[in-house]
Amino acid sequence: MQGLGLHCERCGSRMRIRTSRRLHPYYSRFYLECSRPACDYRCRGDFTVQAVNDSANSENRTTG
Repeated sequence: MQGLGLHCERCGSRMRIRTSRRLHPYYSRFYLECSRPACDYRCRGDFTVQAVNDSANSENRTTG
């Protein structure tokens, strides 16, 4: 996944994903680092996907 648009809380530079792990189909864990080498800030982020309106999706399904 690219383009999260996260910025370092220390220097304001863009963060990049160092590695990620999918722990569930709707849950991933990202390990991020600052793109500015002099800063060396690292952190972890969790990403979840949740249905906003599941009933709308079920109406579009066809059966049989």
